[in-house]
This record gives sequence, C-alpha cells and structure tokens, in this order.
Amino acid sequence: VLTDENIHSIKEFKELNLQVDNADEATMKRISMLTNVKRLVLKGNITDESIPYISKLTNLESLDLSGTKISAAGMGLVK
Repeated sequence: VLTDENIHSIKEFKELNLQVDNADEATMKRISMLTNVKRLVLKGNITDESIPYISKLTNLESLDLSGTKISAAGMGLVK
C-alpha cells in the first residue's frame, strides 16, 4: 500500500513493479509523484481514469500496463 509516509522512501527508485488493488485518486496521485521512475510495471485494478496520473511520469522509458484494465483506447492516451 502506498501511503504519504512510505512514498518518500521510493521516490528515487528508477524501476518499480507495483500491484495496485485500489486505484483510487489518492493512490494514483502518489504514483504520479514517482517522477524519477524510468521503468514501471503496473498491475491490478487500474483503468482509463488513471491515465492522467500515469502521464505525469515524464521520465518513463518503459511502461508495462498489460496487467491492468486499461482499454486499447486508453493505451493510446498514454504519453
């Protein structure tokens, strides 16, 4: 579980593999704070509504959303 307290301990990570069971707004805001991440694998209950948060990760070089519920149309919105 990502919390305000533990998000700071992983903010400098370059690679992350996250299982997200509850992709609520607070969780996605925390994920969007991981701006140093270059490689990210997300799995779980992540839908098209999460795209604006994922798009804030401007340093991403590799993004794997295959284990999510993001639609093909949503994949096209990821920048």
